[in-house]
Amino acid sequence: MRAIHKPKTRAERRYRRHLRVRQKVAGTEQRPRLVVFRSLKHVYAQLVDDDQCKTLVAVSDRTKELVRE
Repeated sequence: MRAIHKPKTRAERRYRRHLRVRQKVAGTEQRPRLVVFRSLKHVYAQLVDDDQCKTLVAVSDRTKELVRE
């Protein structure tokens, strides 16, 4: 008898996809990894050096220098 496959949640599928991509992609100091997160209202971006596990630069559209009044 075969086990019934339970569908994974969106979060679980996204996390597994994230792990697969991160195995292949890594940023260095010479060529950092660009990370972009889009929420429904805002956009966030980071440059990451994975060798030293550090964020080199982070910016978002909520940053005071970028916000239009």
